[in-house]
Amino acid sequence: MSSRLRVGEIGEVTRAGPCWRLVHEHCDHVQEFASQGLEDPGRLVRFVRHNFRDCLACHLHAAALRKTSSPPAADNAQQVADR
Repeated sequence: MSSRLRVGEIGEVTRAGPCWRLVHEHCDHVQEFASQGLEDPGRLVRFVRHNFRDCLACHLHAAALRKTSSPPAADNAQQVADR
């Protein structure tokens, strides 16, 4: 099997020693995961599509932004009580 594989609209997976390295095409963030059990290209593609369709770093960043942009729960309760 080639040490480089393109997974459509997700990114490119390359062999990095004992791991696979996925570079997401839309953001260039990198995720690495163990290669054990993922020697078959079809299985590797299914694994990446199932587990890494969305970039974890982007997802966590967006969640952090949502958390900091919403008012604290105590303020929400006070606003509701004031109505």
